[in-house]
Amino acid sequence: MNAVVIAHSACATCGKPFAFNPLRVPSWRSGPICPVCIDLVNARRKEIGLPAFEIAPDAYEPLDAKELSE
Repeated sequence: MNAVVIAHSACATCGKPFAFNPLRVPSWRSGPICPVCIDLVNARRKEIGLPAFEIAPDAYEPLDAKELSE
């Protein structure tokens, strides 16, 4: 079994704690953004004609620890 890494933090938008892949989570200057908030941000961006932020499929999943050393 491989070791995995998962980070925990408060969302930069709503302040609620959540877990995420530290290399792939969407973030802003103040920190990582939870899946609920990024969906709201992307919906708003779509409403005003801006492209949605791309979200990696594994942004909220554990990261194989080997990837940290690559």
